[in-house]
Amino acid sequence: MKPGYRKRRFLLFFVSGLLLTTAVLFLMERFRAPLPPEALLQRSDITLTRFRHTATEEDRVIWTLSAERADYDRKADAASLEDVKASYMTKDRTPIRASALSGFVNIHTRDMLLEGEVRIEHPEYIVKSEKMEYRAKENLILSPVPVTVESEGLRILSDTLSYDMSDGLIRFKGNVKGKLHGAMPSP
Repeated sequence: MKPGYRKRRFLLFFVSGLLLTTAVLFLMERFRAPLPPEALLQRSDITLTRFRHTATEEDRVIWTLSAERADYDRKADAASLEDVKASYMTKDRTPIRASALSGFVNIHTRDMLLEGEVRIEHPEYIVKSEKMEYRAKENLILSPVPVTVESEGLRILSDTLSYDMSDGLIRFKGNVKGKLHGAMPSP
């Protein structure tokens, strides 16, 4: 054997293991559940009816969250919500509204999970799904289940969706089907 062969082989295996470990940890973080739903329902500290929360920044309303019922768990720093309605104002003052039958919000991170007849309304289109999550740190809305996007003259069905609220881009993944109907909008 040539001198240094064992060192190079060891270094190659070490770097490969390090890269594999990093990739696995990244994927685990990427697909983690944002909130502990079942555990939260069983041990709430406070229950509120007709809950409403408004977040402001520099005297400007950023988002409003309301629910018919909120069960707050102090240890998880999260709340379970029923009949959820949320509104968010983008930096360019575009209103985005969301509604769902139930949801969970992490008070500390502001991450949110909406489930059951989820509907997100943008002035130009409507997004419908059974489950969507909002990641506040990334300003991102994700739907890990099939989703429908509808606007005047357009309907798109997709396996998953991600909507970057910072740049206003919607990205579809998996099987994507589209349908143009009626009069086409002018460019």
